[in-house]
Amino acid sequence: MSPESPPTEEKTPQDFFDINPVLERIPPIEGIFDANKEVGGLLVLPKAERGGAVAEFKSKLARQREAWAVCRTSIEDQIEFYPETPKEGLMVILEEFGANYGFPEPQQKVAESCIDRYMEMHERVTRLRERYPDNAELIKVITGVKFNQSDTEDMEVELGPMSVEIVCPGFNAGRIYERSKDPIVGFRFGGFASVRYINNEPTYLLVVNRDYEESNPPYHTSTTPHEREHTKNRVISQAVYGTETVHGDVLKELNSGIRGFFRHRISEDLLGFERTFAWEAFKEYERAKDPERKQFFLNEYMRLMREHALNRAKDELIAMEKEREAGFERMTYNIFVPSVDDAYDYLKKVRERGGKQNDSVWQETAQRLLVDEYKEIIDQAISSFDRLMYGGRYSVAETIATLSDRRLADWPRTVRRMLEERALRDATKTEEPAEAVSAII
Repeated sequence: MSPESPPTEEKTPQDFFDINPVLERIPPIEGIFDANKEVGGLLVLPKAERGGAVAEFKSKLARQREAWAVCRTSIEDQIEFYPETPKEGLMVILEEFGANYGFPEPQQKVAESCIDRYMEMHERVTRLRERYPDNAELIKVITGVKFNQSDTEDMEVELGPMSVEIVCPGFNAGRIYERSKDPIVGFRFGGFASVRYINNEPTYLLVVNRDYEESNPPYHTSTTPHEREHTKNRVISQAVYGTETVHGDVLKELNSGIRGFFRHRISEDLLGFERTFAWEAFKEYERAKDPERKQFFLNEYMRLMREHALNRAKDELIAMEKEREAGFERMTYNIFVPSVDDAYDYLKKVRERGGKQNDSVWQETAQRLLVDEYKEIIDQAISSFDRLMYGGRYSVAETIATLSDRRLADWPRTVRRMLEERALRDATKTEEPAEAVSAII
């Protein structure tokens, strides 16, 4: 280095992150805005004041959700491009957004939890790489498959933000798939994400089939971001994704009687066992003799199973939408319904449960809840994603971050609110009537 050259300094988020463009795009919120607490205050306002207060509430709710999405993508971009960023650097981004958009404490804790999970996974794969600098040894440990020297020479091994990433020919990718725990998609596709427990710690693996590199370059290029999205969803799902719980009236019935006493007071409260409400509802359906009671429990069993399937569908849908950033687009229709693709038919085993082929109550309920309504929820979610991205002029990543912590059934309402707020904001900037802009949407 010449005497005139300035010293090279490590870049941090403070060096590249600027909140000002975000503030110009999304009007800030003064003070803390906790929607769960604020909504209660609306109900006690005089009728004359309620209309304006509700409009302001909706505006803040939409702006905060939009800011939350940009905050998440800003943090994720930093992790993607510089995984070694210290937690303090990532917290700078969160604190900037929190201060300007009123993130309440629970929301900030969720964001910090996501950061902690990101960092924990990256540190885990980094330690693994340091312990096994030889590719052959690392591949054996992370996949459970022992390849010969010529095989490993034809494999590329890299550390992604949160996983060990292997690019290899299709035959060896298939061998890894067969030994993988809970791979997310069938191997006939371009790759898959999986998890392997090493010293009782989950360590994530991403495998890309190199065979598509020449036959379908856009698909091949999109595989890594697709599978990284699956890994990210697995890592942060407990912190971000909402869960659907058993309905209150069903829970009351499940907790009643001698059987309910053992379920709730003994197994749950005393022993701390986690209950499987879908299974409990199924067993009550099997025991019930009264047709109404039978239908009551079957509805809940299938609804809970549908929620589980919708979460899986959301994970896959988001990963497929992520492919757009790499120039590959295939989420143009609903692949999760019967007869389209068995790999994504998550409810087939429920619909076709053994011994239920001649059970008219089962078959009719399955058609209503697991086919017709299930299809409608996913169709509406896919349509809503595009409406938000194109109508709101959001990036793919921002659209994903806006919607990913919402249940698929809630996407249409969330998108409607976001677009209404965006239309009003645009109308204010252009001094056009808000009604005219809303009409366009």
